[in-house]
Amino acid sequence: MKRIVLLPLALFSCMHVFAQKTSVDNVPAPVVEKFKTAYPTAEKVQWELDEEEFFAGFILNKKEKSAHYAADGKWLRTETPVRILDMPKTVKQCAFKNFKNYSIMDPVKVETGDKGIYYKMELTKDDLTYYAEISEVGELTKHYEKEDPN
Repeated sequence: MKRIVLLPLALFSCMHVFAQKTSVDNVPAPVVEKFKTAYPTAEKVQWELDEEEFFAGFILNKKEKSAHYAADGKWLRTETPVRILDMPKTVKQCAFKNFKNYSIMDPVKVETGDKGIYYKMELTKDDLTYYAEISEVGELTKHYEKEDPN
C-alpha cells in the first residue's frame, strides 16, 4: 500500500528535476496574480522555473498539485498525481488495450484550457517503459518508448 501511495508523489517530485527553484519575488506579477485568483486556498506554495514556464507546486484540499504558467500569466495546465483506482475507466481500458500486460506507473491528471483533461503515465513491462498520454474519453493521443538512462 505504501508503494502505491508513494509512487505518484515520487513522480510529482521527479517531473520537475530539471526545474530551478525560485523565490516568489522572481515570479512575474501576472503569474502570481493568476495563481492566487485560481487557487486562493493553496498551501505550501513553492515556485520553480523550468525553461520558459513558471510553476507552483502546492497543496490544495490535501492533494499535491502543480500549476504551470507562461511568463505573461497565461495558465498552461494544472497537474495532479492520481491513484490508478481514481482514473476514469475509459483511460484504464485504453492503456490496457494498447499496452497489454504492462503496468501503469505514476499516473498524473493534466487539466488544460486547449487540450481539455488528459492523463499521462508510464507503462512498464520487463525492461520496456513507454510514456503515454490518454484523453479523458479514452483516446491514446501520444506515446513513445522511454529510453533507458543506463
